Amino acid sequence: MPFSLTIPHYFVKIIEDITLEIIYYMKLEEAITKRIYALCEERNISPNKLATFSGLPAGSIKSIFYGKSKNPGTRTILDMCQALDISLYDFFDDNLFKDKELEGTY
Repeated sequence: MPFSLTIPHYFVKIIEDITLEIIYYMKLEEAITKRIYALCEERNISPNKLATFSGLPAGSIKSIFYGKSKNPGTRTILDMCQALDISLYDFFDDNLFKDKELEGTY
């Protein structure tokens, strides 16, 4: 006998609200980490290769890559962008950074 589940509309609204809350609470450093990770994955570049290409210490790259860095500096981001052959504009021109509610750690 097949199993069927109907979700009441008020539960759907709760799920939508939870999803919005998750997006709302994304931190800037998380968005930066996700963007770097995605760019490296697209180019098949490891954190060590990115460190070599950018001239940054491997420990710094890994700290950003694995979300341990709480505030990667603009110079660091610029160096990584140059190593990935993209502009800062291209780096930040992503849906991750379009949320007006994006929060930073101070």
